[in-house]
Amino acid sequence: MRGAYTDYAHLTGDVREGFDVLAFIPRNVLFAGTEVKLDFNLLEALGGVFGIDAQMDYVQARFTSGVNRNVPRIPPIRWGANLYYLGDWVRARFGFLRTQPQDAVSENETPTAAFTFLNATFTLDLTPLFARVPVEFLVQGTNLLDQKARNVVSFKADEVLLPGRNIRGGIRVRF
Repeated sequence: MRGAYTDYAHLTGDVREGFDVLAFIPRNVLFAGTEVKLDFNLLEALGGVFGIDAQMDYVQARFTSGVNRNVPRIPPIRWGANLYYLGDWVRARFGFLRTQPQDAVSENETPTAAFTFLNATFTLDLTPLFARVPVEFLVQGTNLLDQKARNVVSFKADEVLLPGRNIRGGIRVRF
């Protein structure tokens, strides 16, 4: 896919009140990419279904001219898989999402290393206990391995890490 993209990676050399000033320059760019998600139910048991899902997304973008043809803020390939159980009262999901390294960076960007997030979610539907009011109890964990990770898409990728291990719970009531 062809398109126009604003190249904002060129610093003007001007600094105002501690902030870099960027020059926005329109340039032609060529994009290519794909996104795939597969979902497969493995077996029915315990009043629900066990299954597996997988995902992958990829985008490549190159300026059609210039010395450094890498377009800024392009995410690397990501892929992952989950095992899940979907029942009448219980839903559970456990899996990972792998982000590959990004070294095809533009000027003023730093390459980012690969990382893998391990995630889990458990939901208990308590609606039958509360008549017709939908009530759910939820426990969710993200980045359970506490990986140090940076997001190449962020302007602050060099200074700010993505969130570390996070475990949260809650009760959701819909009315």
